[in-house]
Amino acid sequence: MKDHLKLLPLLAAGLLAGCAADDSADSIDTSQHEIRLTVYNDWQYGNISRAANVYDSEAFPNAFRVSAFVTGNWTKYIDDALVNKHEDKWVFDGFQKYYWPLVDALNFFAYMPASADGNSVVNPSDISCTQAEGPKFSVTLPATSAGQDGKAEWIYAYEQGKTKALDVTGVTLNFKHPLSTLIFRLSKLHEGMKIKTITVKNVKTSGTFTHAATPQWSALGGETDFVASVNSTFDLPESEFPKVIGGPYFGIPQSFAGGKQTVVVSFEDNGYEDTMEAEVDLPSWESGHRYLYDLSISTYLRVTLVTIELNPWKKYEW
Repeated sequence: MKDHLKLLPLLAAGLLAGCAADDSADSIDTSQHEIRLTVYNDWQYGNISRAANVYDSEAFPNAFRVSAFVTGNWTKYIDDALVNKHEDKWVFDGFQKYYWPLVDALNFFAYMPASADGNSVVNPSDISCTQAEGPKFSVTLPATSAGQDGKAEWIYAYEQGKTKALDVTGVTLNFKHPLSTLIFRLSKLHEGMKIKTITVKNVKTSGTFTHAATPQWSALGGETDFVASVNSTFDLPESEFPKVIGGPYFGIPQSFAGGKQTVVVSFEDNGYEDTMEAEVDLPSWESGHRYLYDLSISTYLRVTLVTIELNPWKKYEW
């Protein structure tokens, strides 16, 4: 380990830990056991940018935020600290160090993106974490592809009851995806056809997520149509199909009336504008799942749905 990452002398450790930990926690560990954070192995596949979830690029997210609460009295032991990627380790911003309390257990809540610059689909001011409910947030998603462009997926980790005795080698953060994602893929169409928009009818765009004992969504509302603008002409050789033409976009996990969805495609073919629609058997969107809508257009529209579970953390390529 490099010199600047070595543990600080005891006096300095006490001062730093005093800043990091509330006085109501038990005594700071005088043997200077530093709190270390690791992230689930498959984390390496990630990118949080441009209305894309963390599976869609090899670029590595390099920061997240973490808080720690004392189990029982819920004193904040670490307060929304920034954690950065440094070489092959995760380190607190400025190489700040936090030390384990001797006995108290800690609950760790981490989330990303780390910045509060408006990129996230979840506003940081709408996020809370309590002992009774764990992480909780409310969100209203844009109902158009243009509205979601530039937005980043919000993911979180919540690890409870961590102690020096059991977790001194490191607290592993397993990030979860509370939202659903959807992608549109084109498998067949008339040569030279222009796809204008793809609409998913009657979806709710707002809700509240609570981790609690069983993670769940509530207070769903804002029902409207989700509209993805494509506006592209496809004059491609058959070998280039199937082709992703939209997404990933974010959706609020929800159930659908009658276990079905209606998908509408507007298009232009030889100067003639029209729409086609198809019904999809789909009971619900679920957290941590990606829904691939495969579109085949000939004399009618056929939509085949492929569902992929993204939790636990894995990488998928189309």
